[in-house]
Amino acid sequence: MGEPQKKMMSAEFYVAMRALRTYANVLFMSSIFYFGLSIISFFYQRPLLGFLGMLSFFSSAIVSVFLLLNAVSYTNSSARWNVVAVNFFNAVYFGIAAWFEMNNENSTMGYVIVNGVFCALAMISTIVGFFLLDRVQEIRHDEEQDEPHMYESIVSDS
Repeated sequence: MGEPQKKMMSAEFYVAMRALRTYANVLFMSSIFYFGLSIISFFYQRPLLGFLGMLSFFSSAIVSVFLLLNAVSYTNSSARWNVVAVNFFNAVYFGIAAWFEMNNENSTMGYVIVNGVFCALAMISTIVGFFLLDRVQEIRHDEEQDEPHMYESIVSDS
């Protein structure tokens, strides 16, 4: 009788969380894929570029796992800037890879173009991730101001 009744999350919050989780799943899958390619690159092609890729994509995989947690809506702006940092680091990796390919005599222009496209996609991913997380946090904050116990069940279930 003394416990407050737990309420369901709003539809707006649910949609925003689904979008963020879809983004996080895509980021995780691509991070694991490129992490594996970076390991291969470390041993068979360019160790420095492979190491940079392993560091970059491992950190983005960790951030994507963090974005899958329910408690991500309770974080502050540092979580958004963390998303920006790892995606920017991925873009820098692809930019450096394109530069290496431009300076490689045995490389074709196709490798440069592919790495340039992935650099642009990583920058777009930076913007998308920032705004998706910002939206989730904004909705949670606004709704919690109205109903303080609304998200209690989300946190206790995770």
